[in-house]
Amino acid sequence: MVPDFKNTETEKNRRIFFKTKIDQVNKTICLAAVTAAFASCSGTVEEKPNVIIILADDMGWGDVNANGNELVSTPVLNRLKSESLSFDRFYVCPLSAPTRAEMLTGRYFLRTGVSSVTRGFENMRTTEITVAEVLKDNGYTTGCFGKWHNGRYYLQHPNRQGFDEFVGFPVGHLGYYFDAFFLHNDVEKRSEGYTSDYFTAQALDFIERNRDSQFFCYVPYNVPHSPFQLPEEYFAKYNSAGLDSTLSSVYGMVENMDYNIGKILQKLKDLDLEDKTIVVFLSDNGPNTTRYNGGMKGRKGSVDEGGVRVPFYIRWPGHIEAGTTDQLAQDIDIMPTLIEMCGLKYEPVNPFDGIGLWDVIRGREEPFDRLIFSRQGNQNLAYCNSSVRNNSHRLVLTRKDTLLFNLIDDPGQKKEISGSEKETTLSLLGELVKHNRELISGYKPVTTIEAGFPGETSFTLPVQDAALSGMVKYSSIHPNQSHTENWIREGDSVSWSLRIHTGGTYKAELQYGCPEDQTGSSFILRSGAYETNFTISEAFDSQVLPERDYVKRSESVERTWAWMEAGDLFLSEGDQRISLILKEIQNKEAGLIKAIKLTQVNPSIEPPYPQSELISGINIDWSTHRRHAQGSDNFQLTWADDDHQYGIWGDGDGFSGTSGKHRVSLGVVRIEGDHNNYRGFDRYGHKESSEHEAVIRGKSWGMICVKGKLYAWIHPDKPGGWGNWEFHHKEARLHKSEDKGASWQPAEWAFTIDDGLAGGNILQFGKDYSGARDRYVYHYLSDPEILRDAKGNATELMVPGRIFLLRVHRDRMMERQAYEFFAGMKKGKPVWTGDIKLKKPVFTDSNGVGTPVGISYYAALKRYILTTQHTRPHAGMLGIFEAKEPWGPWSTITYLNEDSWFGYDNSETVPRNCFFWCFPVKWISDDGRSATMVFTGGGRGKNNDSFNTVRIEFLHQDH
Repeated sequence: MVPDFKNTETEKNRRIFFKTKIDQVNKTICLAAVTAAFASCSGTVEEKPNVIIILADDMGWGDVNANGNELVSTPVLNRLKSESLSFDRFYVCPLSAPTRAEMLTGRYFLRTGVSSVTRGFENMRTTEITVAEVLKDNGYTTGCFGKWHNGRYYLQHPNRQGFDEFVGFPVGHLGYYFDAFFLHNDVEKRSEGYTSDYFTAQALDFIERNRDSQFFCYVPYNVPHSPFQLPEEYFAKYNSAGLDSTLSSVYGMVENMDYNIGKILQKLKDLDLEDKTIVVFLSDNGPNTTRYNGGMKGRKGSVDEGGVRVPFYIRWPGHIEAGTTDQLAQDIDIMPTLIEMCGLKYEPVNPFDGIGLWDVIRGREEPFDRLIFSRQGNQNLAYCNSSVRNNSHRLVLTRKDTLLFNLIDDPGQKKEISGSEKETTLSLLGELVKHNRELISGYKPVTTIEAGFPGETSFTLPVQDAALSGMVKYSSIHPNQSHTENWIREGDSVSWSLRIHTGGTYKAELQYGCPEDQTGSSFILRSGAYETNFTISEAFDSQVLPERDYVKRSESVERTWAWMEAGDLFLSEGDQRISLILKEIQNKEAGLIKAIKLTQVNPSIEPPYPQSELISGINIDWSTHRRHAQGSDNFQLTWADDDHQYGIWGDGDGFSGTSGKHRVSLGVVRIEGDHNNYRGFDRYGHKESSEHEAVIRGKSWGMICVKGKLYAWIHPDKPGGWGNWEFHHKEARLHKSEDKGASWQPAEWAFTIDDGLAGGNILQFGKDYSGARDRYVYHYLSDPEILRDAKGNATELMVPGRIFLLRVHRDRMMERQAYEFFAGMKKGKPVWTGDIKLKKPVFTDSNGVGTPVGISYYAALKRYILTTQHTRPHAGMLGIFEAKEPWGPWSTITYLNEDSWFGYDNSETVPRNCFFWCFPVKWISDDGRSATMVFTGGGRGKNNDSFNTVRIEFLHQDH
């Protein structure tokens, strides 16, 4: 029975103590919001520093040689500690996922929805704001490389939690450390080599690519977590010195990580970024085996000192003096401290539990006493062990005991003193009970799987997140990375709780292993009133991967797996349960099952903006359809001062023929005549068929004529090859031609993928840019987050779909410093900025946006008409939108899918593999009701690219 302390003197003192600390927290939060505003005048922050956080997994305080462990070799961490401010008393959670949630949010883990490390209890609530999101909002490029462990599903993915780039694994456990499968953003890829080496290589590449801008690089290694796999030379070093296999594995993994950390620090030195970068190192909990830990009591999972105290080093040369502090600190302090140190603009959405410690770190404030709370998170929450400590004591509360230790006199917690220090016991116990009650009462787990979001074409349900019934069992005592086996009784099942956001038909696939003598069993996959039946008829002999363990594992073995189709299943929108049920068993057992994958079939596609009140849609007159330049694509047209139109094509012969004999990577065409009678001439192309020889190799999606000069955004081809979409998005460089496309002069600068800009089309006004409403030229560039197909190949569809708007004075097109970026609206007017990091999208579509967009001003309608490609490349997914201003707001004219490609059903004539639509201004009728649509596609076989025109009618609402 816990006593009530409401009226005790101790409670009064507690309130005085905590009022002081709450005031300090509030002061910290306010400081975080205004630091950047005062930085310029105070001179305290000259430039925002880069941030690197390196997190070890299951590494104890004692696994660093500099902390007294003579068995392990950690020269890099020794040096980092000597160059850093080392927190001698820094605390995390007893387990991994809770620590990561606290570090990323500055809040106690139960507030974030996290309570454990498996079965969905590691999932962080998506409404939490991460330090990555705050840094990204302040102009940082963000990357995470390693173990995430805070949710595997769509909105929990690092890409939706503030990280621009993610390479690693989202779940809490990895079963094989060599040549493993990882996610690169949303696409699975196989790595090469050892995990720590691989994650380091990804981080080094990220740092190199972002060397000239602020970046946040988070490197959460997965060592020395079991299973104990590591390069042989590291194991042999310790084993040959007489250490057992467990210690040899742990210390070998730590030393390999130490070596890799050295490569990261060396990269900063090589790039002259040491003084511009904050480096933080820590571990996520105490040691995962019984080994040297400075004489402290407890290990991983324990709320005693040894289970939650870890090394913590923070380095920023020129700003932080190296040394050691005895300031009590914990993982929830990292986010508010970094906000202070980097001078970030942030008004906390969710109140911090942590305290900003920048003044302590830089010596402006003396270390102070505080309370550090620790608790286990496993179910049942009300009975988990917990503890609280201050500068001198730790109180531990278990189901049976209340224990107090004086850590100054007894750092190993060997002498329990609650009986002799009753006042301290009652005071700390009251604080701990109140803390536990508050967190438990507000805890809401995030165990329901949310899936089927717009833009999420498929999702996978691993059995580790399922509920098992009957005799089915996991392949290990640890569900993470396990598969199910013992399918021996009809009616047994596994099931998942889901909330589906897009209802409809989904194609189901089963990940399985089944030897020949176990085939023939049938299953039911059921969701509510809907189900599909299938039989495992094809054998796949699932093999255990080659033995690489130095210590017998408790985790599941890793195996090879196959996928098979399991039929279609209708999922209704909302909460439901999906069950996989063994219907009829053919032999003694029905194989092994790893996961179910569900892919939307003809998903319902909703437009991103409301229907236009001016234009209800378009009619198309296919009798006017014409096709030229078969084998070439793109062709956005601009109206030049000589009354002709000019456009750039890609990969073909242009208008000279379709044999491929005169193929070039990039050519320019001149179109003469009106929409009823026009001819094309190759202005810039193959030397045997064009007026001038093409020398540029690349792609372009937009050109403009201003004062008789042509300007085009050109993306270079990958050296030695054509057609690499991913490479094309690495750079968009403006080119100028003063001779109508006969020759081109490149700008000395370019926008790159690191700027978050790709593609590049230009707003078309009238002849030679006549009719422009101001002196600016407006450019529309996409966010180059590339969609990948099932094989990992890049397409020219960007997800999430964002278009950014740039403007530049018409006389200064080739000057980088003259460009301004749309940064949102204020009091009904657009905000423009010269800081590219503050840009905001002017158009968004969660279904994606293709690189080629068209944008023209219709003077008769006083509307800007934007055309996009969405959802799927080369499938007739046309979106047409209108707005009164170049920056919107947008309304939808039409939004098509594969089944509504203008209702045209003769795929032999005009198949749906069309893209890159535009409406040339020259071919718009005077009343704005009819126009010519130009698009790419419409051929067959290998010649599916071509220059197409067809006459259309805009349907006005008064029609």
